[in-house]
Amino acid sequence: MKPINRSVAIVKVKQPYLDWANGLPDPVAGLDLASMNEDTHAYLLPELEMLEDQVEVLAVFYREIFENELGSWCTDETTFPKQRTLKMFEQWFEVAFHSLVLDMIDDEPLEHGLD
Repeated sequence: MKPINRSVAIVKVKQPYLDWANGLPDPVAGLDLASMNEDTHAYLLPELEMLEDQVEVLAVFYREIFENELGSWCTDETTFPKQRTLKMFEQWFEVAFHSLVLDMIDDEPLEHGLD
């Protein structure tokens, strides 16, 4: 088991995201926060030296994370909110940072998927 030079951010949706998803054409019946947050996305981010670094890292990556979260539910970008600010991101998502990421698989290198 080896630490890797990344931190991880676990992103869970909040009520405004659920409201947006329920407002889309053909919403999923019975959709709620619990079901949406059963299996959430984890994002590898630069290594965090100090707790305060979370704010800076989120300011750099929130747009990309926001778009990915929206696009994972609906691929029609015309339904996305137009002005996606950091403040809005924080209203729509809960983010839990973890500064130590351990690779439990010693004999297999990390791979990046295809874009």
